[in-house]
Amino acid sequence: MDMSPVIRVAVLLFGISLGMCWAGSNARAQVELDLGVQDFVEIPSAEAEKPEHIAGLAKVQMDQGEAAAALATIAQGLVRYPDNVGLLASQADIYASQPVVRHRAPELYRRLLIHQPDNLTVKTKLAAVLLALRQFDQSEALFQEILAADPDNPEAHLGLGRLYQSFVFYTLAASHFEAALRKMPENQVARDGLNQVRGLITPQVQALAGYFEDAEGFQRTFLYSSYRFYLHPRLRLYGGYGYLTYDSGAAFFPKGNRGKTLHRHVLPLVLQYRPSRTVLLEFAGAYSDYGRWGQSGTCRTSGYWQAGPGTGLSLSYSYHDIIDYFGPFRGPWGLYFDDFTTYGRYRYAIINPIGLWSQAFFGATGANTWAVVNQVHAHSTSLWAYQILAQRLILSTFGELSFPTDGNNRHILGAGIQYRLLMEPLFKIKYSFTYGDYKYRAATLAAPGAGPSYNDFQSIKYNTCGAVLEKNWGKRAKLVLESNFIYSQQMSNPWVRGVNVLAEMNYLLTYHLSLRTVGFYSHSVGQGGTSYQVRNLSGGLSYRF
Repeated sequence: MDMSPVIRVAVLLFGISLGMCWAGSNARAQVELDLGVQDFVEIPSAEAEKPEHIAGLAKVQMDQGEAAAALATIAQGLVRYPDNVGLLASQADIYASQPVVRHRAPELYRRLLIHQPDNLTVKTKLAAVLLALRQFDQSEALFQEILAADPDNPEAHLGLGRLYQSFVFYTLAASHFEAALRKMPENQVARDGLNQVRGLITPQVQALAGYFEDAEGFQRTFLYSSYRFYLHPRLRLYGGYGYLTYDSGAAFFPKGNRGKTLHRHVLPLVLQYRPSRTVLLEFAGAYSDYGRWGQSGTCRTSGYWQAGPGTGLSLSYSYHDIIDYFGPFRGPWGLYFDDFTTYGRYRYAIINPIGLWSQAFFGATGANTWAVVNQVHAHSTSLWAYQILAQRLILSTFGELSFPTDGNNRHILGAGIQYRLLMEPLFKIKYSFTYGDYKYRAATLAAPGAGPSYNDFQSIKYNTCGAVLEKNWGKRAKLVLESNFIYSQQMSNPWVRGVNVLAEMNYLLTYHLSLRTVGFYSHSVGQGGTSYQVRNLSGGLSYRF
């Protein structure tokens, strides 16, 4: 039934009234909102010019993602109130949150501490921004100062956990993450950090096998098993058992006087002590049994100091069989890699793989089994240092003095330069020069009827230039390639040229099981076109509990 005209008019007027009321309500709400913002956006009165209002406006601007506007607002406020603690704190916090201007934050936090020397919140912020700026020594000292005043401070524990995690000091990182989570159980950074480092400090066992041969018929095989675990958060123990066989002599020995075939049982024991984040000390010894050729003992002590974020120094002394040409614990029974810690990071950012594996590749060609038969040992000291310039350029130097027990002495000096063209993946080019010499010729010191015990290179000059590529695929795979062109010369003889290539593959088979394989090949051409080759292949499995 149709409504009467009067009813239609009444309904229309009622609808218009509701619409006007709804619009008015929204308008009032918008006005109230505008007024609420206006207290910060505009400063119409002396009340609104107070420092807390200026800081409030800056906070609103930061919440809206307008860091530049927030800094401008704070700067205007500091013109009026140059020493206001609240404005300085706001400015410092904004600087700390912005990577481009973060370097300005420490000075402001230090100004605040002049007014509030016991303010742990400001100290914590200063320590955190120093950590972000990679000023690790200052950051660590400040976090420790905070914990001395407040042993349960969760932010300080979190900061130290992150710092020690970045320096591969996983045991200390774990204890600080645990302390942070006791006060901040929902903190995801601490939880993720703890989960990662806990898996890297469990006991580990390893099994390795390898084969080496050269063009002159020398062969060496080895089997090695090892274990490693923490006796204390700062003390780690390594040990194991190795079996090696040596067949015949090396390239430079006459075919009719190639040395003896022998085997070797070796039992090494290594203690690594880390008194601080920047210092690592190592004490090692090993017992070797050569069967009918007797037994021998080996010892080594060394120290490494991370003098700064881009400066490192290593010094070592060892007493060893000269058949371990570059000293013990670098050969096939002494490669103490912790495979699990290097997935996702770069193992060869500073060192080079061939240099690290040098004993395994070059040691057999530099010594003869006569070294064992004649019981020739050596005292050796070595120094290695590096310096990083502008994040990509690495300068390094190396020196060694060795004193064989047959009355000889050897010195080696070297220097190198590397440039990291790419940081992700790691790709660097490099050049190095090494000079070495012996005081006497080994043949003149050998026992009657025996061959020389070692290769007594004569004023050798050794140039290498090459490249290293290291690529991580996620957290499960790592590929390393290195190749070098070599130019060497002994005394005034013609230059010898050659090339070597290394390939290393690491793969995390399971969370607990890691596989590593390494292949090496070297080829050189000497006087008269005489060529010489070296081949090495090794592989191993590491298991963590």
